[in-house]
Amino acid sequence: MRGVASKRPWRSSALPAPEKEIVLDITDIPGLPEALKEAKAVGIGSVLTRQSRRLEGGEGFQEYSEKDGDFAWVEVRGAKDLDRAVESSLQADHKFVVVDCTNWKIIPLENLIGEFRRKHRKIYAFMKSESDIKLAFSILEKGVDGVV
Repeated sequence: MRGVASKRPWRSSALPAPEKEIVLDITDIPGLPEALKEAKAVGIGSVLTRQSRRLEGGEGFQEYSEKDGDFAWVEVRGAKDLDRAVESSLQADHKFVVVDCTNWKIIPLENLIGEFRRKHRKIYAFMKSESDIKLAFSILEKGVDGVV
């Protein structure tokens, strides 16, 4: 699975604190109904898509759509992208900004987390491994608000 979301209390140290969110990115998932069953089984409550896609079998999930303006997705490769992520966070309709730090993770996330906190906005990080998810939730002690 690509990412995941729930706000229930967690008992595993591998999972985030209750106020954190893990969101499943369903943009390119083949076999979506099975993926949603697995997500629901582990307590994931939110999904997002970066394109128009109808969620079939997704009853009970919080849905976020980039096309509908619920969030922004910013690929971070350099300093200009950091500025673009912060600017995106200020758009009223965006509930959060997902940052995909392709080349390096810790320093850009530290900078973005600090800036997003000052502006009282939510930042989510796109992560592919359990170790990266743990890292994202621990940067600057409080970490990101969620992971995808």
